[in-house]
Amino acid sequence: MTGALIGQETESGFVRGAAVGAISGAVFSIEVFESSLLLWQSDESGILCLLYLIDVIASLLSGRLVRERIGPAMLSAVQSQMGAAETTFENVQNIFDTGSVRGLAGDLVEKIPKITIRSNDNVDASGEKVSCSVCLQDFQSGETVRSLPQCHHMFHLPCIDKWLLSHGGLKAEKLKLRYFKLEELEKATENFSADCLLGSGAFGNVYKGSFEGEGTLAIKRAHVESYQTTEEFRNEVRLLSTVNHPNLVALVGFSEESGPKGAKILVYEYVPHGSLREYIIGRGGRNFTWRQRVNIAIGAAKIAHLHDGIKPSIIHRDIKPSNILIGERFEAKVSDFGLVKMGPIGDQSHVSSQVKGTPGYLDPAYCTSFHLSPFSDVYSFGVILLQLVSGRPAVDTTRNHIIDWARPSIERGNIEEILDTTLLSKPCNMEMMLKMGELGLRCVAKTPKDRPTMTQAYHSNKIVPKAS
Repeated sequence: MTGALIGQETESGFVRGAAVGAISGAVFSIEVFESSLLLWQSDESGILCLLYLIDVIASLLSGRLVRERIGPAMLSAVQSQMGAAETTFENVQNIFDTGSVRGLAGDLVEKIPKITIRSNDNVDASGEKVSCSVCLQDFQSGETVRSLPQCHHMFHLPCIDKWLLSHGGLKAEKLKLRYFKLEELEKATENFSADCLLGSGAFGNVYKGSFEGEGTLAIKRAHVESYQTTEEFRNEVRLLSTVNHPNLVALVGFSEESGPKGAKILVYEYVPHGSLREYIIGRGGRNFTWRQRVNIAIGAAKIAHLHDGIKPSIIHRDIKPSNILIGERFEAKVSDFGLVKMGPIGDQSHVSSQVKGTPGYLDPAYCTSFHLSPFSDVYSFGVILLQLVSGRPAVDTTRNHIIDWARPSIERGNIEEILDTTLLSKPCNMEMMLKMGELGLRCVAKTPKDRPTMTQAYHSNKIVPKAS
C-alpha cells in the first residue's frame, strides 16, 4: 500500500490538501481545510500532516467524522466507495509508503494512539471534557491531562505533537535529543529555586539540575517573551541539534509545556568551572597563565564550526566572556545559543529586523546596516582576544572602548603597556601576547571584508603553532 501528499493554498485562504492512496483497490482523496495550514509548514518531514490525514481517513471509514469538516455527501460517497465496514485503522495507518521521505517510520506507527470512540464521561482535573483521542488515552492510563480548550476533534493536531514529544516520540528521537518532562526539571532544580540559579540574562535563566543516576545538567528556562511562537522554539531546537563539537556546549534535550505552567526549556551539558568573565575579573584570586589564555583563544575560535562545519551555517550573535565556559581541563566551551541565527547563503548577509547582542561586543557594521554575517562573530571574538591579553572589560567608564584603548600600544609593538598585570609576575611569552593582540585588531577591523574568517583566525600561524 502506498500514498502521497500534495498541498496548495487557495485564493480563499484555505489549504487544499490531498491524501491519495489505495485501500483494497479503491482510490480516494480528501480536502484538508485552513486549520491544517500551520501543520503543513511546521515540520519539514510532513509527518504531522500525515497523522492528521490518517485521522480524517480513519474517521471517514469508521463513520465517526466530525461533520463540519467534511460534508455528509463526501462522507457517504467515500464510505460507499471504500467499503468502510470492512476496513480497520490498522489498514489505514499503513497506506503511506514508510520508505519515502514523507512516510511514517514503523516505530512511530506503533506509538500513535489508536482511534478511540468518544465518551461523554471523561473529564480532566479542571472539569474540561476530554474528547481528543490522544488526551483520552493518557486520561484512561492515569496520566495527568492538560486538556486544551480547542481539543474537541479526534487527534487534534496540537495534541498529536504534544503526545509524540512527551512520549519520547518523533522530534526528540529524530533529533537524537531527550525530551524532559517539566516535573523532572522541577525536581532536579528544586522547583527552579534561587539556590540552583547559575545565571540569568535577557533570554532566560540558567539553573543547575541534579539528576539521579545521570549527574548534573544546565537547564535554561526561557522567558515567556523570548519566543514569539512555539514553532520558533522548535526551529531553534532543530538548529541546535545539528551542533556537535567538543568546544561547543552540547544540547542534551528540551522541554515544552502548555498551560499556566507552560515553559520552553533547553537542557545542556554542565560545564563546571564557570565562565571566562569570572576569570578575567580574577575570581578568587585565580588567573590564567599566558599559555592557558592562548589555548582558550584557540578553543573559542572553534566557533568556526558553526560557520563552516555545518549546513546551514549558524551565526552565534552573542560571543562574549560570560558565554565562554571553562571545562574540566580548562578548555573553552562556547555556550548560550539563545540568539543563534541561520547563516546566509554564499557571500550574502542576513538582514535582521532587530539588532541583538551585547554592548561592547556588537559589530558596528551590523548595528548600522542591520546586515548580519559570520564576520559579526569574528568582531566579537576579536574583542575577547584583547580582553585575554589585558584582563580588562570591553567597556569601562574610566577609559575608551578596549579597542581604542589597546590599539596604540599594539600598533607600536609595546604589549607591556596593556598586558594584564597578573602575567608580569610569572614567565610570559610577550611575543605570543603581542601576536594575540594583533590578531584581535584584525578581527575588529571596521569593514567586515577586512577581517579574517573565523576559520582563518583559528588556523592563523600567529597563534596556533606556538600554543599547541
